[in-house]
Amino acid sequence: MSVQRLKDFYLIVKAEEEKSGSKHITLKDLDKLKDMPMSFPERLPLEKSSTYIGVKLMWIIRQFLLGHKFPKGLFTTNEWKSICHDLLDLITEEDFIKIMLDIEPATYFMILTIVFNTSC
Repeated sequence: MSVQRLKDFYLIVKAEEEKSGSKHITLKDLDKLKDMPMSFPERLPLEKSSTYIGVKLMWIIRQFLLGHKFPKGLFTTNEWKSICHDLLDLITEEDFIKIMLDIEPATYFMILTIVFNTSC
């Protein structure tokens, strides 16, 4: 799944949450997932939340900026430069910045430091 498609998916999930009036999931709520067995029914609402999707989005952006393919491997130099360019366009969009700052500002700024600390 491309980062743009993941971003679009996040926006759809966020809109559905707002429409349904469901409880806002925080990072503290997501922290419970570490100790929760896979079969627990309480996992599903957490994993379907916009916060969870947003954290996954930031994780994959981080991986791509570091040159890692998903699920494994590395990009060639040319692929990586192209991906970095596309990601820089995305992560500096005003709407995207608002989304990331709404989810987890510290993680968003950590992603930005990767850009300045690599030859992206």
